[in-house]
Amino acid sequence: MSDSMTRSRGQPLLGVLFVRAGLKHFLQARFHQRMMPDYLPAHEQLVAASGYAEIALGVLAFFPRLRGLTR
Repeated sequence: MSDSMTRSRGQPLLGVLFVRAGLKHFLQARFHQRMMPDYLPAHEQLVAASGYAEIALGVLAFFPRLRGLTR
């Protein structure tokens, strides 16, 4: 099996994992906020922003034409 076939089959799984991880930023916000270093401000907002980013990248992985944006 070629590398491109393996990669194309794995992209949807990667998408699911990214969306799931992004959702956890909201479902377990305190956990993620405690991991933030003290020198960074606005822990709540940064955790939310990173959650949105992970969800967006996960969704992009489902669309073959947009997958290049996820690399």
